Amino acid sequence: MSGSKTLLTRAECTALKGIAIICIILHNFFHVMPGYARENEYRFLISNVEKFAGILERHSLHLPLQIISYGGFMTLGIFLMLTGYGLVVKYENRPEPLRRARFVWEHYVKLLRLMFVPLVMVTFVAYFHPMRPLGPITGTLELLMLSNVLNTDYFPGPFWYFSMIFQAYVLYALVIYRKTERGRTWSSVLLVVMTLVFTLLQWLFEPESPNLEWYRLNVVAYLPAFTLGVLLGRYANRPWLGRTGGAVMAVVCTLALWPMSRSYGWWMWIYVPAALAGIGWIKALPWLGAKPMQWIGRLSSYLFANHATSRQLFWDLAIKHPVTWLIPYLVVAVLLSMAHRWADQRNWFITSAFTRK
Repeated sequence: MSGSKTLLTRAECTALKGIAIICIILHNFFHVMPGYARENEYRFLISNVEKFAGILERHSLHLPLQIISYGGFMTLGIFLMLTGYGLVVKYENRPEPLRRARFVWEHYVKLLRLMFVPLVMVTFVAYFHPMRPLGPITGTLELLMLSNVLNTDYFPGPFWYFSMIFQAYVLYALVIYRKTERGRTWSSVLLVVMTLVFTLLQWLFEPESPNLEWYRLNVVAYLPAFTLGVLLGRYANRPWLGRTGGAVMAVVCTLALWPMSRSYGWWMWIYVPAALAGIGWIKALPWLGAKPMQWIGRLSSYLFANHATSRQLFWDLAIKHPVTWLIPYLVVAVLLSMAHRWADQRNWFITSAFTRK
């Protein structure tokens, strides 16, 4: 994904991860704090929409933080788009065919290496803070990447994401990947049909029901952004988007997020304009892809796994003065993530023999 012959360079992809993870860890900090807007990530609560509309009318000094609290989760669409895009670019340009079983196993181990220690840490911290501790059954399902499918009583935090993204890897290996151009065409058609069907199936659920929450913890709810990435990687992976076009796409897609978030039907597709807005902004404002953002992007997977522990450490203090404790939360999250990456690179937790060829 490097060079000028592709839609997104490697540096742009890495910077996009940095932008997305900043939004997510800020969102996950503020959306649980009193006085801040609540999001509609898993359920569609019209009361949350009305509360945020009232916040917009008051022109609060904390408006940027309120926007992040309400809509920061939407940047998950960037991660899903980059996952689909990256899988196509990485595996479909190779002369050798994909070894599906090894692919699934290696990605399972990669996710396990990311989540195991943070899951243990946040479980320990939860015993001393107002979050229910992780039970043995839920914990086992989390580590097997089955919690989203089999258990609606998932552990609060980012760990549900690992199970969901593992489903995306399995879907790619079994359904999407094809060696020939003809096969890729048919799998693309099938993926688009699946995306339409599984997204529209959300109409069968009540907007505020626990069943909808269970549904949206699984990859079927994230297929629009994931499919976008696959299609971009297969059919639009060339430098067709410049700064002007990127600016137009960024502004239009960003402005579309608020009205789409107010309608149950459009809300189901919210991750698509969020992902396209990310692409647009990185093209329109190249400085967003500078080395500091790339550094954060390279740390993004570890930040995703470790920021929940940092939040729990400062919970009691931040609940009263969230802005005051924001910087300590971010610093500790970064330090934990750097330590995790350092240890992971030395195979301290799960040996690389599990994935050795």
